[in-house]
Amino acid sequence: MIKCTDGKYRMKQSDSSVNENRAGLSPYIGQTVPAEAITKKPRYPYVIPREVEEALMTHPDIKEAAVIGIPDKLRGQAICAFIVPEDGGIKDKRIIRKYLLSRIAAYKVPKEFVFCEQLPRNNTGKVLKKILREQALENLINRK
Repeated sequence: MIKCTDGKYRMKQSDSSVNENRAGLSPYIGQTVPAEAITKKPRYPYVIPREVEEALMTHPDIKEAAVIGIPDKLRGQAICAFIVPEDGGIKDKRIIRKYLLSRIAAYKVPKEFVFCEQLPRNNTGKVLKKILREQALENLINRK
């Protein structure tokens, strides 16, 4: 691989480009690894929260969804989904898990599901995932 003037690395035998990853992780060829990617362990694939959120939002009984990473002893991080159900919508984790398995890969299906009235947002309407992460950690501590 050679470094070009645009800051990207190029393979000598092909035209595929590899973007540098600031976290020092091995980048995929032709892709950049987003900073918000949830990694389980280096041997596991990356999980992009937005992809899981979009799959959740296709469910007719889900009004809003946010996905974060939470600590996990086995994998480093596990996926936790915060769900705001539609009025009168279902709140059954098993049904949602089964629905997701038909739409995304099994390793992308959240380990934990938390149902809430609304998602915390800032003044511009962006979901405050830092607050969600704190709530998820509280729930994990209280369970033990």
